[in-house]
Amino acid sequence: FERLVVWRQEAARAAAMLPVELCSDRDLAVIAGALPRSAEELAAVTGFGPLTAARLFPPIRSALDDAGSLRDR
Repeated sequence: FERLVVWRQEAARAAAMLPVELCSDRDLAVIAGALPRSAEELAAVTGFGPLTAARLFPPIRSALDDAGSLRDR
């Protein structure tokens, strides 16, 4: 979950928006619990539209992968 929060802060800063405008804490919690493996799964668990899910999935997957590799140490 923490790695997703960091990703959201960085992505929001780059887009000049508030982190909560990108996605909510609830969305992050759902993503952390579901560990989606595709943009379609991300859309299904969050309610993001297909374009938003397709745009956000790669960096979210990367954040989840980073978090997993940190846990495995």
